Amino acid sequence: MDRIQELQNQIDQTCYWDAEATYFQINYFGDEVCLHCNTDDNLYWEITFLTCFRVQYETDATWRTILHVKDMTRPQKGYYCQRIDVFPSKTEDGFIDVEMDLSIMDVQITCKDIVVTQMHR
Repeated sequence: MDRIQELQNQIDQTCYWDAEATYFQINYFGDEVCLHCNTDDNLYWEITFLTCFRVQYETDATWRTILHVKDMTRPQKGYYCQRIDVFPSKTEDGFIDVEMDLSIMDVQITCKDIVVTQMHR
């Protein structure tokens, strides 16, 4: 099995579909991106994208009625993991392209590695 398929399988094994995305953070000047997907009350999955070359995203900022996400209650946020697809990069040798649909946020990342970790509350 090639590396891309192995990473896709690791992500798919989280059963992330329709899980609430509770955390999305870009760290270290864009070098690392972290996503948390809640799968039940006792655990969540942390998917970390490492050595990022490109991070692009679009949110619902042009049409949401509450100006700042930080002012929203948890049910108002509406970020759910719908699709996370992994591909060999079309532009950078040795890198990975990732496309994510988080309901009201679309994300594209080009990175070197992905780490999937089950976390307990």
